[in-house]
Amino acid sequence: MAERERIPFGLDAETLLDVMSTCWRAHDGQWFLKVAAERGLEEAMRQNERAIASVARIELRELRRAAGIGALDTVAEVAEWYRLALLMFGGLRRPQVRVTAQDDDTLLVESEQCFGEPIAEQSGYGHLAPGDYPPCRGWLERQRAWGEGLSDRYRFTVTREPQAGQPCRYVVRRAPR
Repeated sequence: MAERERIPFGLDAETLLDVMSTCWRAHDGQWFLKVAAERGLEEAMRQNERAIASVARIELRELRRAAGIGALDTVAEVAEWYRLALLMFGGLRRPQVRVTAQDDDTLLVESEQCFGEPIAEQSGYGHLAPGDYPPCRGWLERQRAWGEGLSDRYRFTVTREPQAGQPCRYVVRRAPR
């Protein structure tokens, strides 16, 4: 087996992951702002949600290929996918998110801080409510696309169900197809 190439500048894998996730979010945000400036907020959100759903299917395909996984059928497996995705997109400095299997058919994804709020404030969309921020709508659409592709046996549906002190609370439910 060939020796693994070293990462330039002495970066370790975790730091590289953090840099890459930060750059990905910056690209995503800049793309969104350019479309919004040219076509308006609603059209930018519509295009963003379409693009994210498409990318979500690619993410899932690549994970399954890299991990040699045919399907993610259990809530425990889906919880691991969420933990990996949160690292990939949030990096090491992401807000703390709890991913908890409530039972065999229900996964809770909960955060005490809305990831989209500071982004919306910085981008001029702070007048919207949590859940309506462009990153929030994109995150929900990403999760919905994952839910369709995780398993051939089960469909995983996702709803945003905030509670007091938890503006970002999503419930993933598994049901047979």
